[in-house]
Amino acid sequence: MIDRLNYSDTPIVVRMSIGGLEHQFIQEEVEKQLVEFLPVVTHSFKFIDGQCMLIVSLPIQMIPEVIDSLIQQKLAIFEVTKFSE
Repeated sequence: MIDRLNYSDTPIVVRMSIGGLEHQFIQEEVEKQLVEFLPVVTHSFKFIDGQCMLIVSLPIQMIPEVIDSLIQQKLAIFEVTKFSE
């Protein structure tokens, strides 16, 4: 679970389930949005249980900003969870 009371700048790794992420053009749109948060945010795409997920390392307080940026581009975000391998 993501600690909502954590106000530190320590990066955490979260995974985001985004509709259509298995398509290259959706991945490119996600990357365009994440560029504005560099170098604070790092990301990768990973297949987990047959689904393409966005794995993002960022300070916990940036999660709402990143989600808002993706939503503004009409990307459907289904789930955001703390990622552990």
